[in-house]
Amino acid sequence: MIAISKQLKNQNHEVYYHEPFYQLMRQTLWSEQMIKHKEINADKYLHVHVVPRENKDLLDKKYKCSGLDMVNTWSNQLQEKTKYKVLSPEELLSGIDGKTYQELRKYLWERYWS
Repeated sequence: MIAISKQLKNQNHEVYYHEPFYQLMRQTLWSEQMIKHKEINADKYLHVHVVPRENKDLLDKKYKCSGLDMVNTWSNQLQEKTKYKVLSPEELLSGIDGKTYQELRKYLWERYWS
């Protein structure tokens, strides 16, 4: 599947078999296939990776497969870098109406950030 992906570069497969890149690769391939086979009513996707800024172990780690941090390692594997965004949970939820989705915000806050 990597070889036929329009988004994933096909040169350095080693990166794809290390976490968190394995999961990002699977999500990318899944998105492409969902669109290709019209499983969803869409012709584009945006891969949003929600990571708390405080998670330095994930974000700032220098990965052996690249020598770079997570965002740069993954971005280097992508044909269209603009299809991948890293957001903090606060950024993701900043546009959500607090009154309408009060229970959802409360649940997410308690589960992931408190």
